[in-house]
Amino acid sequence: MAWFPRLLHIIVPIALAPIVCGALAVAVGVRVVWTDSLPRGLYWVHAGAIRRGVIVSACLPPEIARLGMRRGYIPAGHCPGGAGGVAKIVAAVGGDTVRFDASGMFVNGRLWPWSAPTQADWSGPPALKRLRSYHISPGMVVLMGLNPKSWDSRYFGPVPQSLVSGVATPLLIEGGAASQIVHAKSLQSTSDYRKRTT
Repeated sequence: MAWFPRLLHIIVPIALAPIVCGALAVAVGVRVVWTDSLPRGLYWVHAGAIRRGVIVSACLPPEIARLGMRRGYIPAGHCPGGAGGVAKIVAAVGGDTVRFDASGMFVNGRLWPWSAPTQADWSGPPALKRLRSYHISPGMVVLMGLNPKSWDSRYFGPVPQSLVSGVATPLLIEGGAASQIVHAKSLQSTSDYRKRTT
């Protein structure tokens, strides 16, 4: 059995490597996005200004998070209510006006891409409708995905900016998907956006 200790020296590091790598990734703010709300891949979550067009990592209010868990939209995690966080693009901030119709969501009069409401979600049940028009209050943000079937502020409304944990910068994402992010940011992130669209 002299070979057994040597075998352990090989097996244990291999078994522990994914755990150690995962812990290090969390420690430095690397997050894996696996849903279709944004291009799948690795994102670096860090401090930064929360403004239109920025990708963020955020928790949802507990009652919304619990609903998302029941319907399979988000996994369990470390956010309030025991839910996992979400990664979305900030589509509107305090002072903006958001309006909905059959063609989608308009921020200060400009249509957000891929935002037409869906009749049913990917899991089968009818999509939950909470489509309303809002004047966004200070300290609130509207979070949107880049997929027509994304579960986002079309359905749960604005959320407190205090629940945003940081800006999420893409590190390694699906090939070709970066163009979606660039397109969305081009519609939302310019400093004179409100002046040009109202």
